[in-house]
Amino acid sequence: LLSVMRSPVFGFGEKELAHIRGYDREGDVLSAVQAAALDPLKPSWSIKCAGMLEKINEWRERLRLLELGDFAASLLDETRLGVYVASLKGGGARVENLETLLALAARFASSGGGLSGFICYMDDAAGTAKLPSAQSPAYSAVRLMTIHSSKGLEFETVILGDVTKKFRRAYNSDIGIFDAELGVGLCSVAGDREMKSMLQRAIADREASRLNAEEMRLLYVAMTRAKTKLLLLGAKKKAESFALKYARPLDDVRIMRADFYADWMLGAFFPNGVGEPARLESGGSIALKLTGSSLSSGPSRGMTEDAFNEWLQNADFLDTDGVEKKLSFVYQNEAASRLPTKLSVTGLTLRPAEVAQRPRFMDMEDEREFTAAEIGTLTHRLLQLISIRPHDAESVRMELSALTERGFFTEEEARAIRVQSVVNFFSSDIGKRLIASPRSEREREFELMLPAGELLETDEKTPILLQGVIDCCFIEDGAWVLVDHKTTHLGKNSPKAVAERYRRQLELYAVALAKLTGVPVKEKYVYLLSADRAVEI
Repeated sequence: LLSVMRSPVFGFGEKELAHIRGYDREGDVLSAVQAAALDPLKPSWSIKCAGMLEKINEWRERLRLLELGDFAASLLDETRLGVYVASLKGGGARVENLETLLALAARFASSGGGLSGFICYMDDAAGTAKLPSAQSPAYSAVRLMTIHSSKGLEFETVILGDVTKKFRRAYNSDIGIFDAELGVGLCSVAGDREMKSMLQRAIADREASRLNAEEMRLLYVAMTRAKTKLLLLGAKKKAESFALKYARPLDDVRIMRADFYADWMLGAFFPNGVGEPARLESGGSIALKLTGSSLSSGPSRGMTEDAFNEWLQNADFLDTDGVEKKLSFVYQNEAASRLPTKLSVTGLTLRPAEVAQRPRFMDMEDEREFTAAEIGTLTHRLLQLISIRPHDAESVRMELSALTERGFFTEEEARAIRVQSVVNFFSSDIGKRLIASPRSEREREFELMLPAGELLETDEKTPILLQGVIDCCFIEDGAWVLVDHKTTHLGKNSPKAVAERYRRQLELYAVALAKLTGVPVKEKYVYLLSADRAVEI
């Protein structure tokens, strides 16, 4: 925390930090910052502490709305940290390290990981020296990256390619389209004719607006990465007629129905035609250059009959030795090429999920009753968020109320949660051991490379990336104890029989945790919320 406070992000000086530490000399730095923010005299450091805490709370709320990669990129954009490190000695390498960090965050988020798990992952990776880093600046290098991974970074020259490529329209189906609120829009059938229904068109228009808004955000990110020069490239068969068609003023309908970036660009920069460069308010200009146009004069690209006959005669003298061998090549590791590159623990071990009898959009009542499975899932979520300490019903309700106010649960969800199940867990033997542990972690995401033979029924040794999230683990007597919460309904089965279904899952968790931390796992438990019972595996 001190390093962040001293950084350009918040800009605290040494004297200010000394004053702040005086508010709480025995506790941690955060306690001193919180006390300083409440100083009624409001000295300068108190005002800065209050502003920092407010900003951190704002970022915490933003994290709830964004994926980890997008959240990290938004912080770099807001704090201008990328610009700052680029100005330091070895700035090129520092910027590359930030790019690596963003790429790792985006990859970690793609597996469902969150911030706390990412921090643990980075700590473990740093401790084992497995983090990639930039060793030297590469000022003359060309970097290829997606628009997402460029967030928070700036470059002297940026080239954005394929601005004439049509946007992806995953919703464009002639049969039907689904929306969580509007329902399912199916086509209308009249005899042999199939027509899009009104609901189908409404859902398609809604999805088109959402996707176009997202494309606008991506285009803004791409165009604002350049500091000196921005090159926008596109390709069309009839480039001149294409430019003339779209070089006209934009309107709301055209903006929302655009199919590619070039539509917006030509309309915004060249509303009166493409004859002259567009002048920008900032003092720069944008010029449109057309090359290789089919309307341009020039030699024909076709082959004449005489040229073809000459080529045919010369073909008889071409050296074709080895061509058949190359064309009949068979990859030796063909079996390995059919293996997946990554797997999730749940995908490997769990049975297919049961499909609900009624989708949510068909429940039109103001309040609906939660199913037993949904209540179990909500209770499971509370166990991941509530503080680790002895609890009674009153303390659980107080923390649940606070979490509801912060948006982690709706009022209806909070009322449905089984408070007593949470109390029973912390009152159980495994819960008491968790409370007494010097170190505990919840929702720990991990990624680990394992040989294919350890995960699948194959003799291949090709490594596969295994991903997963460990519900809870804690240290006891120098070793890990694993706890996995399950909401499975017992029915006529015994707790032991139900818990055995998850043996393979916990075994993989144990292997990953031990390899990543270097600490052995001594015990594994499945805690069945429906029975308030822990079963050792």
